[in-house]
Amino acid sequence: MENLMILDGCIWILKMNRELMKVNKNIIWVLVVVLLAGIALSNGKYTYDQFKTDFTQNPLAAAHKHPEQYMKHIHKDPDSVKKNPAAYEKVISQNVKYINQNKKAFKSYAETKGVKFKAVEGDFKSFDLKTGRLVTKGAAGKEVVSFTFNNIKKLNNLGGSNFKVKKNGELEYSMPSGDYGEKQVINLRGKLTEEKGAVYLKQGKFSGGVSVTIGGKNKAKLIPGCGRDIGEYCGLIEVEVIDRPIKLPRSVLLKGKAVVKSKYTLDLLEKSKIQNGVGATFEVSEKTKITFNVVNGCDSSYSCIEDSIPITSEDGKSTSENVKIHARENNKLKVNIPDGVYKDIVVKQIKKPELVQVGTSDDTEVYVDHEGKLRTKMGYLFFNQDIKKRVLASSQYQVALKRARKLKDQSPQVDLTLSKKNKQKTNVLFSAYKPISRGSLSGIKTNLGHVFEHTIYPSSSAKSILDESFEIWKRRPDGLYTLTGKKSEKWIGRYIPGKGITIVQAIAGPGQDQKLFDKDVGQTYAIRGNTARFPWMIYNGKPSVNSQGKISTELSVGLSSLLIKKNKPQLQLLFGAFDTLRASEIDEVIRTSASKVDVKTLESILDKYHPPKAYTPEKLLILKLGALANSKSSSARKLQMKLLDSKVNFGSEDISNLIRSIDNPKIQERIISKTKNIPNPAEILVYVQSDKLRKKIIEKARIIGDAYSKGSLSHLTSYLGWIKALKPELQRLALNNIDFKKGVFIHHEKAGSALKSLLISFKDKPIVMKQLLSRLPQQKNFGLNPQIFSQVYFDSHFQKNTKKMDFANKYSIALTAQRYLERTGAKVSSKNIEKTVKLIMDYRKKFSKREILGKKVYYIPITHRESRFENDRMVKLARKAGVTDIAATGLKGKQRNSETKKVKKKFLDYIENSKPKGRTTIHFSNHGGPKHQWLSDGQAGAHLSDEMHKPNTISYVELGDSLIKRGKLSEVNILIDSCYSKDFTDNLYAYLHKKGVKEMPTIVTETNRGSLGWGGTFISALEKVSRKGQSLTGKNIYRAEKHTFETQDMSVTMPLINPKHRTIVKGRTSKVIDLGSTDSRGVSKKPSKIQKKKETEANEGKVKPLPPTVIEIAKIELGMQKQLVG
Repeated sequence: MENLMILDGCIWILKMNRELMKVNKNIIWVLVVVLLAGIALSNGKYTYDQFKTDFTQNPLAAAHKHPEQYMKHIHKDPDSVKKNPAAYEKVISQNVKYINQNKKAFKSYAETKGVKFKAVEGDFKSFDLKTGRLVTKGAAGKEVVSFTFNNIKKLNNLGGSNFKVKKNGELEYSMPSGDYGEKQVINLRGKLTEEKGAVYLKQGKFSGGVSVTIGGKNKAKLIPGCGRDIGEYCGLIEVEVIDRPIKLPRSVLLKGKAVVKSKYTLDLLEKSKIQNGVGATFEVSEKTKITFNVVNGCDSSYSCIEDSIPITSEDGKSTSENVKIHARENNKLKVNIPDGVYKDIVVKQIKKPELVQVGTSDDTEVYVDHEGKLRTKMGYLFFNQDIKKRVLASSQYQVALKRARKLKDQSPQVDLTLSKKNKQKTNVLFSAYKPISRGSLSGIKTNLGHVFEHTIYPSSSAKSILDESFEIWKRRPDGLYTLTGKKSEKWIGRYIPGKGITIVQAIAGPGQDQKLFDKDVGQTYAIRGNTARFPWMIYNGKPSVNSQGKISTELSVGLSSLLIKKNKPQLQLLFGAFDTLRASEIDEVIRTSASKVDVKTLESILDKYHPPKAYTPEKLLILKLGALANSKSSSARKLQMKLLDSKVNFGSEDISNLIRSIDNPKIQERIISKTKNIPNPAEILVYVQSDKLRKKIIEKARIIGDAYSKGSLSHLTSYLGWIKALKPELQRLALNNIDFKKGVFIHHEKAGSALKSLLISFKDKPIVMKQLLSRLPQQKNFGLNPQIFSQVYFDSHFQKNTKKMDFANKYSIALTAQRYLERTGAKVSSKNIEKTVKLIMDYRKKFSKREILGKKVYYIPITHRESRFENDRMVKLARKAGVTDIAATGLKGKQRNSETKKVKKKFLDYIENSKPKGRTTIHFSNHGGPKHQWLSDGQAGAHLSDEMHKPNTISYVELGDSLIKRGKLSEVNILIDSCYSKDFTDNLYAYLHKKGVKEMPTIVTETNRGSLGWGGTFISALEKVSRKGQSLTGKNIYRAEKHTFETQDMSVTMPLINPKHRTIVKGRTSKVIDLGSTDSRGVSKKPSKIQKKKETEANEGKVKPLPPTVIEIAKIELGMQKQLVG
């Protein structure tokens, strides 16, 4: 053909160039010769070199015209296909043999399509370039599998990998299988298609973990494998019945869809039906997991059926051990089983539908059930009649009731039919309520087990019944019930069990309006019933009491009865009917039957308790040990010891609860060994009877309380009480074992009180107290140096001069002396101790004679607007002491600042004009801050302000100015019953000193520096020490100290007598001295950086521990504000 074309060309040239021939015949003949030479050459073979030249110029045309040369071209370099895949397509579209000739080239081409094959071992039968569909070839040239590159990419996106065309033509790939990187190899035969983005297998076979054949119009969806971080929708394959049943590994899918997950597990999808090997069928409305001989296989959140593998007997009949059905969510299951093919059929307890919230009334959440009854969030009947009437009349109630009834209709059900050999059928409908049976239950060969929740109401003949409001109705001879009110009013009603009492007549009492009672007629009151779980069983053809319609035997009673009878088969049937036992049920079962059962059985009962997820292993163990404490049987004791062999450790509170409930010494000792520290030993000591156990507890009691718990101080005081009662050797061990650098002794609020409690407990045992002081670390945060304090306290001169004092005053004097000795730098010698103590005693003696309240004292009281700050109580205290001249009895802050400002002005005017009155006592009872006495607002956390002239407060500046105007302040006493009262006092003294005031007032404060006060503590102490008709003096203030000693720290500040004593004070003012202050570091010192930071943080609303400037550090919390004075 090519030669003819060249010849035609020569003839055409000769015809077209006749004129040229006339001119130069040589040229034309040369051209002819060349063309004829070309003809001669063209009769030779087309060479590979020529192909390479042509391929370079036009690869598509060259490949298309010379496929064999192309295949030779890519032989040595199959990857070159990637450079020009279109050329490869020109070849393989002509004949699939070219794919089979070079599998490596095909793999390279596949990669250009986004598909990577691990290997291509088998041959292809066809390839359609337009559709991209490949068909593999098997034995005898038969079609094996048909797929497209896009199919492979979809499978890859599902997690597939290692794609391979096997020698037998099957498509092989791997899918994730398990949480640890395992892989499941899958082999496919048939046709792969795509529908709505998913890949389906039709008319073929799936092999991989299971073998499933897909025939007719049926189809199988290829799905993600079940690996780590993959959702519930996963498995091997999803099969769907279209026109014929599909045989699965251990069952046959009759209708719908199923996801096959393994040989033993599948998910039957909604509206599907399956038949197992013994002829039982299971039809579901929602997704249901089905397991075959899988232990604890029902771990899904949706419905589940546990089916045992069919066993074929010698006569060829198939039987199974049991089947367990868990109906969850809104699933409606229809189960049809030939009677006798299972030994046991268990329908697990079905959860009741959720309550629907109607709304919130008076901050109370109200719910409704499907019956229209109002309930609390916990499911209890709602009995507040006022709220109930409002809710029932609301539109929200009808909406919620409709939803509740819908939920009830959607709640799970198991419709079980047993087909007997005589073709009779017995049907039982299981739901969240009492099962409903149709057909005879007697003579059934299959045992049935179920547990349901039910409420038993009093019978219609009960003598008295209790309604939802806890009112008692009494039965009349005519069968009606009467409720009698406090004023002889009566309600008469008809009682229907399960529905309640409906009022038929209401009779008003004397003086009551009958018309109001007539409105009650027709109303129905719910009756309280006993809601519990009940077993519903048929065993060996005999129905139980509950399955005969007489609901009476509760689950715990039924379990106990079977345990005592040792009926293991029936017990196993009942055990399978529920997943969990409630704590109360376990307690009851163990209490009634533990003495009759072995350790293993007891353990199986305890294992039925599955607490909330928040329960730790420790809490679960504690619950089990506590439950076993209900029995004193040897089995219970053995199991307790076995449980205590675990590596679990307990907290102190847990140990206390266990020791309280378990009185066996050996078990108590084992429990004590399961903790590292016992911070509250007193609550455990009370429950042990031997010194051996007491010693074990003491050895664990190193850190008492903790640095944050509010109850830490009570832990210590209770323990100290026990220590005092112990034998001497145990007492020494206990005290030597306490770590004074941890626990309550570094508590941000209670450290000072802890120290005082420790010392006061042994105030009458000087040797013990001295030993304790020698072990105590230095308490810099509240100014205690235990070594110097001990030298002062046990000094003979000190003991002699304080012999008749109570410990609170002795402690206060010793601590003040210690601080003065440190401040002066004097040597701590007996002589200097004597000198310092004498100085303090002299000032105290002077103050003790000072009249605070009395006949000749002018009294000016004022209080915060809150009712707990009582003017009457303060005035009563003053009058008790003989005060007759009171400025005003009702000076109290008001709600409006404008009115409070008027009260404040009156108060300050009284002070300014009080000089003619002589001796004057000013008394504050209010919330306080370092710079203010608040008459409204000012609660702790909002007590700070730099403004000195606010309408609702009295600042130290305003009080100072009024005192200066008064003059002669040496005859003025100020009682400040508020938080931060000592801080306020220091600021006041500093202000007066700055203004050049020479005479200073005497001030008694409820609290020391940086401290909050407990409401009522200060005035209560003063009331206890005051005597009617006798003046309240400084001596009474000292007496009051013992009543406040362990809770808060009073302070007394008075003018200096001798200028030589100024070296002791070292404050911003050298005109006053602190007496009895447990942190006597001088008055009115400049605020420290810590104090400034604290005030700034408080202004910003941050609650922080107060600075360590006083012996008692207090921390305010919102929940305590109503109890605090400050």
